[in-house]
Amino acid sequence: MTRPTGSAEDQVSPKTAAALRAAMTRLFEGSPQRTDGRLTKENLYKEAQVSRATMNRAHAILAEWDAYIAAHGKATPGEAKRDATIADLKSA
Repeated sequence: MTRPTGSAEDQVSPKTAAALRAAMTRLFEGSPQRTDGRLTKENLYKEAQVSRATMNRAHAILAEWDAYIAAHGKATPGEAKRDATIADLKSA
């Protein structure tokens, strides 16, 4: 599939891009407002209150999402803290 040239802001409105970025920030920080907080693209578009098709047109934002997930994994901040606590308890 060929992607259109240009940035995500060229593919979605500035308001939509801002909503997606705000939703991404809330999910990454572990403070979702509309979802269970899992780091999934389904939660991203639901958190931003846009359709999946609209989210899929935001290529640059999705690239940022994918880069973050690749670097940090899909564990939410709460899950990461829980896993660290479990690891500490097991090593004691």
